[in-house]
Amino acid sequence: MATTTTQTEALPTAGTRLQGHTTLDEEIRVDALPVRGTLPDWLTGTFMRATPARFEVGEKQLGHWFDGLAMLNVFSIADGRVAYANRFLQTPRKLDAEQGRYRATISVGTDPCKRLGKRLMTMFDPDGHFEPNINIARFGERYFMATEAPFPLEFDPDTLDTLGFADMGHDSRDAHVLYDHMQFDPAEGTEMVTVVARLGVRNEHRIDAIDAQARRRPIGSAPAGRPPEYMHSFAMTEHYVVLPLQPLSYSLPGILRSGKFTECLDWHPEDGARFAVVDRRTGKVHSTHAAQPFFFWHTINAYEDGDEIVVDIVTMDSPQCVWDMEIEKLRDPDHHAVFCGAPTRYRLPLNGGAAVERRIADLRVEFPRINDSRNTFHYQYAYLAAYRDAESDWFDAVVKLDVDSGEHHEWHSRGATRASRSSSRRPTPSTRTRARC
Repeated sequence: MATTTTQTEALPTAGTRLQGHTTLDEEIRVDALPVRGTLPDWLTGTFMRATPARFEVGEKQLGHWFDGLAMLNVFSIADGRVAYANRFLQTPRKLDAEQGRYRATISVGTDPCKRLGKRLMTMFDPDGHFEPNINIARFGERYFMATEAPFPLEFDPDTLDTLGFADMGHDSRDAHVLYDHMQFDPAEGTEMVTVVARLGVRNEHRIDAIDAQARRRPIGSAPAGRPPEYMHSFAMTEHYVVLPLQPLSYSLPGILRSGKFTECLDWHPEDGARFAVVDRRTGKVHSTHAAQPFFFWHTINAYEDGDEIVVDIVTMDSPQCVWDMEIEKLRDPDHHAVFCGAPTRYRLPLNGGAAVERRIADLRVEFPRINDSRNTFHYQYAYLAAYRDAESDWFDAVVKLDVDSGEHHEWHSRGATRASRSSSRRPTPSTRTRARC
C-alpha cells in the first residue's frame, strides 16, 4: 500500500482544538483573506459550511458540541482571491440567547429547562429541537441548514438571512428523528433523498424524496428495531437505498424523560449490525445482510457492482465519541478527543447472505467527501479529514484516498492543530450574564 505525503511549513500561528471549541460571537465580512501561495485560475465557486459556534448562554455552558448555536460560514473563491462571511442563524434559541435565556425542549447533551409535560407538548414544534448546525442541503435553488430533527431551516445564500423553517408535510401524530445528511441523486438533478426515523404509531425508517420546492414524495420504508437504531447518515445506489443499522439504539421515552439525547442511547454490540436494502422502485425491503458490529457517523458512497452492492463507510469500534464531544471534555487540554474511524468497504450480495467486510486503508479519518457526480455510481477517490498520527489531538491533515487500491496522499501543516498540554486554562467568553429559562 503506497502513501505519498506532502508537507508544508508550519503556519505562523497554529490553531488548536481548544481554540476551535471556544465561543465565537463575532459576525464579519472580509473581501479578501490572506492567501499563502497561489490559487489556480480555474478554482472558482462558493464553499458553505454549517458549524456550532456559541457554547454559552448567559452563565450557562452548553453541554455538547452539537448543541452550539448554528452559524453559517461562507468562502467565495474567484480570480485567486478568497472572500469570507459568517452569520448566526436567527433560530428561537439564538433570539433567546440574546436576552440571556436558554430555551430547549430537547438537546443533545445540555440539561433542558422544560419539564416532561412541556417536552411532550412541544415534541412536534421546530422551536424546541436541535440547532440546525450540522449540514447544508440544496433543493433546487433553495438552501437549508439541517440537523437531526425534521425541520430544516432555510437561508438566503447571498445575504445569509434566515428565512424560516420548511414544512415537509410530516404526520404530526408521530415523532421524527434524523433529518441530517441527505443524498443527492445525480440522475434526478435537483432531487434529494432522505431518511427519517418515524416513531409513534409505528416504528420505521421512512425514505422520502425532496424536490426543488422542498416538497416531500414518499419512496418507501424499512422496519425499525424496538428500540429503533440510531443513524446519522445512509447510502444510496442507482436503484437502492442502503440503511446501515448499527447496534446503537435510542428510546423515545428516554428522550422525553431526560430531554438529553446522550442519556437515552444503548450500545449492544452482541446483537451485531445489519444492512437493510430498500428498492427505490417498489419502496419495499429487497434484502437484509448481517455484519460485525460497528459504529458510524458518515457513509462515503455506494454503488451496484453486478449482483452486489458496494458500500463504503467510515467505521469505529464503539460510539464513545458521542460522549467525547461534550464541551467540558473538548475544552480540557488533557482530554484526547477521538472522533475518527477507518474507511471500510462492505459488499452486500443482492441474492442474500452476510455482508463481506474489508478495511480500505489503515487511516484515522472522518467527514468524507466525493465528487457529487459520482454519488450512487462507481468512483475512485474520496477526500477526508484525518488524524495524522498518535500525537494528533484533532484533525490535522487532509487525505485523498483511492478507495479501490487503498493508496492515499496526505497534506498537513506541521503543528497546525496540536493542542497545547502545558496549560490547564480553559477558554471562556468575554462577557457573561445569568441565563434565564
